[in-house]
Amino acid sequence: MYATFKARAKAYGFQEVEMPVMETIENLTAKSGPDKKSQIFVLEKRSNEQLGLRFDLTIPMTRLFVAKQKELPKPVKWFCVDKNWRYEAPQKGRLREFYQFGVEVFGSESPRVDAEVINLVIDCMQAFGITEKDVVMKVNSRKLLEGLLQAFVPPKKMVEVIRAIDQAEGKEEGTLKQALKDIGVENDEIIKLASIKGTMQEVASQIENCDITEEGKEELEKMKQACALIPKEWVEVNLGLARGLDYYTGIVFEAFDKAGDLRALAGGGRYDALTTLLGGEDTPATGFGFGILPFSIYLEEKGLLPNTGFVIEYFVAPVDEAVVPEAFRIAEKLRKKFNVEVDLSGRKLGKQFEYAASIGAKKIIVVGSRDLEKGLVTVRDLAKGKEEQVKVDDLG
Repeated sequence: MYATFKARAKAYGFQEVEMPVMETIENLTAKSGPDKKSQIFVLEKRSNEQLGLRFDLTIPMTRLFVAKQKELPKPVKWFCVDKNWRYEAPQKGRLREFYQFGVEVFGSESPRVDAEVINLVIDCMQAFGITEKDVVMKVNSRKLLEGLLQAFVPPKKMVEVIRAIDQAEGKEEGTLKQALKDIGVENDEIIKLASIKGTMQEVASQIENCDITEEGKEELEKMKQACALIPKEWVEVNLGLARGLDYYTGIVFEAFDKAGDLRALAGGGRYDALTTLLGGEDTPATGFGFGILPFSIYLEEKGLLPNTGFVIEYFVAPVDEAVVPEAFRIAEKLRKKFNVEVDLSGRKLGKQFEYAASIGAKKIIVVGSRDLEKGLVTVRDLAKGKEEQVKVDDLG
C-alpha cells in the first residue's frame, strides 16, 4: 500500500520528505482545535521546552517548509508516509499509533491546486480498484460557509458554530439543533444551510438568493473552478462539511465510503494562514491526510486488499549437520536474485518440508552428502509435486 501511495504521488510530481516525530506544544496547538489538544501525547518537560508527538503530518511539514521557504521554487509539492500519535480510545479504524499518507502544496492560491490534491486522492482510490460507486468525495469551503452564516451568527460565535456543523455531519437529526442551543445561537436557517448538498450546480442554485459576503461569493467561484477540474461523478458539494481543525481557511474535502460504515478515509483542505502561525512568511497552502488503517480495513472488507507480493522462492534444507556450510553457501548465492530461507533449527527433513509449505515457499532445495559428491542437489516444486536433480553451479 505504501509503495502504491508513493508511486501515485511521484506521478503527480510530488517529492518525498521526512520530519521529526516531536514538535513543540506551541506548534502542535496552533489553531488545532480543543479536541486535538486533548489527544496530544505530551512529553516530559525539559528546561523550558514542552514537546509532544505529532498528531498529523501537516504541521511538521509546514514547519519544514517555513525553514526552507525562501530558497525553494514555488509551488513546493511534498508527500510523506509516516507514523502519527493520538491519545484516544482504540477502536475499529482508529489506533493511538497509526500511519498516514500526507500530501502538501505550498505557494499557490489557485483552485487548480485544490483540484490537483483531490484528484490525487481519487487516483489513489482507483489504484486499488475503488470507483465512484464505492466512495464519495464531499467538498465544501470554510470561507463560503462563513460567508453564508454571517447573517445569522455573531463573529465571536462563528468558530464554535462551524465546529458544531462539522461534528453534526452524518449524525442523527437534532444533533446540530441541540449544539446550536448550547452555543446560544438557535436559528433554523443555519440548520437549513448545513443540510444543502448536491452537485456544484445544484448547490450554487440553492444559495443564489442567500445573503452572502463578497468573500463568500469569491470563494464560491473558486469552488466552481476547482470542481470543474475534478471528475464530477466523484464529487458531492456538502455545506455541512467543515473539518475539525481550526487552521483550515478555504476549500475542504473528505472521502467517505458510501455505505457509511467507516469514518472518513481521507480528508484535507486549504490552510493559507498556517505558515505565518509557525513563524514563516504568508504563503497559501493546501493538502490532505490519507488514513491508511481505515482504508486497509475498507479494502479488506471489499476483497481488494493487495497481496504483499512477498514470497519465499527457495527453502534450503540441509539433510544433516555436515552439509550445513554448503547449504548456507547455496542460500547466499541464490539471495542475489531471490528471497531464500535456510533451515535454522536443525530439524529433521520431514519437519523442514512441513515448515517450507507453511511459509508458502515455492521450491525446496534438499542438500545431501551423496548428491554433493556429484555436485548435485535435489529441487522440489511444492506446487507441482515434481522434483529434479540440478547441478549446484546451475542453481538460479
